[in-house]
Amino acid sequence: MARAGLPTAPTRIMSPDPVHSVEPRLDPSMSVNDVLLRHPKTMSVFNAFGVDTCCGGGVSLREAARAGGILPETLIFAVESVVRHGALASRAEGRR
Repeated sequence: MARAGLPTAPTRIMSPDPVHSVEPRLDPSMSVNDVLLRHPKTMSVFNAFGVDTCCGGGVSLREAARAGGILPETLIFAVESVVRHGALASRAEGRR
């Protein structure tokens, strides 16, 4: 039961610093090739997980993960981590 004056649902607190609010979200239906075109640095993640980025690059992230016996969420989290790191580095570079 909620107390008077308190929100009943979690409230998302936005950081005033835009660098800390970078939250790339990848669609699991996005193809491996599309991710690589937009974020070339993710190649290291796909290689580490043994995802085919050549002939098999036309499959979705979800399909690529399942084909490799990986939970799709695990692969997507790893890819997003590299994308997020790149976005933060780019913003930090722009501040110099």
